[in-house]
Amino acid sequence: MKARNLLIVVSLLVIATLAFADDVDRRTALGLHFGTSSGNGYSMRWINGNRGLQCTFGAYTAGSNNNVDYDYDYYGQSELYSTTAEGRRAALELAANYLHTLDEFPNGMLYIMAGGSLKYVQKHMFEVDIVNHQVDWESERSYQKRELRWTIGAGPGFEIGYGSKFRLALEMPLTYNWKNDIIMYIPQVGIYYYFR
Repeated sequence: MKARNLLIVVSLLVIATLAFADDVDRRTALGLHFGTSSGNGYSMRWINGNRGLQCTFGAYTAGSNNNVDYDYDYYGQSELYSTTAEGRRAALELAANYLHTLDEFPNGMLYIMAGGSLKYVQKHMFEVDIVNHQVDWESERSYQKRELRWTIGAGPGFEIGYGSKFRLALEMPLTYNWKNDIIMYIPQVGIYYYFR
């Protein structure tokens, strides 16, 4: 439900940015972007004059549900306790950021960016009981753990060009996330190919 709402908002931002911009200075880029509020994955940039929009989409799986390693201490716990281990993990990430150009130079630009990312993570968790300092393998059970993580942020960024088409973007946003953390010094980076 929340992912659908984010998709609707991103679509409206794209339409609004393209509709109210002059077609004289329109540029479009495709690339990869990695960051907290910008998201991680494939990214598109639509820049019209001094306004722009960046949308990022990423997905991955990692880990295995076979040969799960439990982290347990036979002698540091009581006679009866449970321990868990993480199996396979899958994630889907969407992000949208507004870009406002402050200054342009021959092979790049300085801008302010603001926006956020939404990440859905699903983990396959395994749990087993430890009885009298021995693993009770018959008690092993599994379940799905789901998390919805979000990050919003704003801050400066710049692009440096390599030739006429490739550009490297570096951003330093101040971010706020689902854990109520405010973080300032985590850079974001992207590489783009401008085809228009």
